[in-house]
Amino acid sequence: MKQMLHQLLRRFNKQIRSVDDPTRPFSSGLEVLKKVVSPSTIIDVGVADGTPELYRCFPDHPYLLIEANPAFRDQLDKIGETLNAVVEYVFCGGQVGETSLRVYEDPRKSSVFPVTRALGLERVVTVPVDTLDHLVEKHRLKPTYLLKIDVEGAEKSVLEGAINTLAKTEVVIAEASILPKFEGGTTFAELVHFMDRQGFSVFDIWAGTNHPKTKYLHQVDLVFVKTDVPFRHLSGGG
Repeated sequence: MKQMLHQLLRRFNKQIRSVDDPTRPFSSGLEVLKKVVSPSTIIDVGVADGTPELYRCFPDHPYLLIEANPAFRDQLDKIGETLNAVVEYVFCGGQVGETSLRVYEDPRKSSVFPVTRALGLERVVTVPVDTLDHLVEKHRLKPTYLLKIDVEGAEKSVLEGAINTLAKTEVVIAEASILPKFEGGTTFAELVHFMDRQGFSVFDIWAGTNHPKTKYLHQVDLVFVKTDVPFRHLSGGG
């Protein structure tokens, strides 16, 4: 029911937000970002049931849409038809192969890692693994790139297979856990450290959520840009 409500509201460019949300919405952040970056291609890793805010902001760009969970195949086919997109049904990792994907009762939370909270496990499926570098080369995607990653704890795995792609990427938007969500999943510190070594720094923080019980900051979307871009060094007022 909750998922259906979110999908319905998205059609009207609306969303439900908690009264104590700690950051600005994804859509508002994109409008700010669009003023300072101009990627040629958009890569959405972990599409699930879609990232409509991204598609509205960059409606005419070519897309690479990637999703490992077979539960979203029909939805992803439909999304791909509305965009200038190529679609890959794989998990993005550090090397080519296979992996086990845990499909939970909320399919958007499905992960290669065990979840740390009570969430019903429906099944475990074997899915193919490919590197983002290989997929970008395979489809001859034109740089520069905007890369969005939402892979439930496997962010570092995606990035380890995307070193060449990152060199041609303007901005990376990645979900980051503040509190541990998955056993063995990428931590906030690991993500920031990895991106720092690739020459990226945090530019913005979007769409934070607080833990429903403790109200502690739970997760955010981190926006990374190249550390040496001029707009990061503009002096502000105040």
